[in-house]
Amino acid sequence: MLSMSDAHSDVPQHLNVIIVDDDESAFELCRLQLGANKETAYSLSWASSVGDAVQAFDGQHFDVALVDYRIGINSGLDLIDRIHQHGFDTPCILLTGDEAADQLERNALHRGAADFLSKDSVTPEVLDRTIRHAHERHQAAHELLAEKHRLEQTLSSITEAVITVDDQYRITYMNAIAEKMSGFSSRHIMGQSLFDCIDFKFEGTEESYNDEIKASLATRNSYNVVTTQNNYLLVSNQMGDDYNVECSISPILSVENDSGYICIIKDVTEAREWARQLIFQDSHDKLTGLLNRTAFENQLQQSIDRAAVSHADTVFCYFDIDQFKVVNDSCGHAAGDELLRQVSEIFSQNVRCNDICARLGGDEFGLILRDCGINDGRRIAEKILEDMTAYRFQWAERTYTVRASSSVVLIDAESENWASLLADAHAACEYGKDNGGQRVIVASDVSSAIAERKGEMQWVAEIIDAIEENRLLLFSQPIVPIVGSDSGAHHEILVRLRDTNGNVVPPGVFLPAAEHYHVMSLIDRWVIEHTLAWYAAHPDALEELGMCSVNLSGESIDGDGVVDFIRDCFQSTGVPPNKFCFEITETVAITDLRKASVLINSLREMGCYFALDDFGAGMSSFAYLKNLRVDFVKIDGSFVRDLHEDPVNCALVKSINEVGHIMGKKTIAEFVENSEITAVLKVIGVDYAQGYHFGKPEPL
Repeated sequence: MLSMSDAHSDVPQHLNVIIVDDDESAFELCRLQLGANKETAYSLSWASSVGDAVQAFDGQHFDVALVDYRIGINSGLDLIDRIHQHGFDTPCILLTGDEAADQLERNALHRGAADFLSKDSVTPEVLDRTIRHAHERHQAAHELLAEKHRLEQTLSSITEAVITVDDQYRITYMNAIAEKMSGFSSRHIMGQSLFDCIDFKFEGTEESYNDEIKASLATRNSYNVVTTQNNYLLVSNQMGDDYNVECSISPILSVENDSGYICIIKDVTEAREWARQLIFQDSHDKLTGLLNRTAFENQLQQSIDRAAVSHADTVFCYFDIDQFKVVNDSCGHAAGDELLRQVSEIFSQNVRCNDICARLGGDEFGLILRDCGINDGRRIAEKILEDMTAYRFQWAERTYTVRASSSVVLIDAESENWASLLADAHAACEYGKDNGGQRVIVASDVSSAIAERKGEMQWVAEIIDAIEENRLLLFSQPIVPIVGSDSGAHHEILVRLRDTNGNVVPPGVFLPAAEHYHVMSLIDRWVIEHTLAWYAAHPDALEELGMCSVNLSGESIDGDGVVDFIRDCFQSTGVPPNKFCFEITETVAITDLRKASVLINSLREMGCYFALDDFGAGMSSFAYLKNLRVDFVKIDGSFVRDLHEDPVNCALVKSINEVGHIMGKKTIAEFVENSEITAVLKVIGVDYAQGYHFGKPEPL
């Protein structure tokens, strides 16, 4: 607010004043006195009665009214009442010549007069100053009222509840949000104690927090209620509604003394619900609504930590749905997703309220059975498998039987960590699947098999790291002609692995793990890519090369995109395809004859050659050769290594060689280790030989 001296400098240069007096001479006197003022110009009007004055107010705005205490038979106070009743807020200065001025002044000010003057004390200066001050006070009051309205509108528009209370916590103001939160309107709640109208408590408890808040405010310090993810403040009103809130209460300090508190309450109910949903989504599988793998791993670790200090039994059950890939591949991902959703319901129906169920990814599920021994855990797992076997999944007028395999692992003080539990459970389940599936395997019953499989799994991780770090090595072994001669060198590419200690690991150590855990296609692609790149970087060796043989695993043949990958490698390196021969084993070829034939034909059209490796090992019919457009037949080494001493093996090799030649294919004998074997092969007429007699594998 401006001081009177400041306000004077801003007083307008013109004021419109009405004089209400039944004596015209009083009007003339005021006109003479105000006309002498040089700073402010006055426009004066005169009304001789209350009725004339009211009529004048209806038609014109007046900045100030000078009203005689006696206007005919009426009182100036009556006029002030009439003016206010008609909604005019013009400040009125009451004039009187009555001797009882003190009593009249108190009465006039009480009735709404802006000021009071005794006619005996009126001078031009006093009259001018009184009019100006009445106008200034009126303008200042208007500004305060406008500021109050702006403040109330601001407080009503913000999203927080704002409540002010006095030093006894009695409510003196509340905005619209506070009214909604309390359940009361301002006119009904004003003057009541804040803590009688609103109850503060923490979520999950019925105990009031009001006393703690009062105790803190008694120190006249600001108070902020701290909330955490698991500790949210609630506001409860008389209607029984609860709001998640954040709250701040601060003292209101005036110049003279303490004058109460202001309470800011922010409704975070919606934000809290969003946070709950985000936490749920972060910890649960979107497809099934069960816990996801990350959350389940945390629960496993907590179970291990509890087992270290408690003797309560806890069991981890692992499940692998055997038919998921069949449904997913034959009916599409939508069908596979629906199968997983329905299977998850079987798990939910078989667990207790304190058990934990999760989808670990793909078609894998996990259970943590608390206060449960290993035998009871096995029975629960068996019941789940029985329910799955009885269940039929229907999709697009087709019905599928659902099969699954399971393993059970005890969680006790000997358990290392969640990763080791998962590894044991996975290895035990794989053991069960390899032995017929649809059964529950207790991990402790097959500990030796688990140790072997965990060793293989460690090799899988080592293989993947070796591929990423280019620690695979290319070796070659010569393939030499026995009958006649070929132009150019002929050899087979073999792979080795260099471990992190720099040792070269032979293929027999790591390839079985690669085959069992389906990473052979990664090795195949690395070998193809790096072999072609090596020849592209060594043009002299490429010029001398007659034929280079590279193995393809069954996983590569069964997968998609291998032909495109090989084509891209030839195009990017510029190496001619007609200098390369790809080999697949007889067992792989006859497992899926159609896919093998498509692959062979595609690579031959590209210009490559093809060989059928380990022929005879599977004791298959020679009829398969009619359906496979291979250029070479590699006779399995188990028949070759002692054919000079074993007439049966000699006869088998001779038979394979003759049939191969009749079909227009060249033959290659593997495991040729001495000159005696070589001599017999010459007599039989085998075209090529490969083995230690002609050279061991050497780095490319």
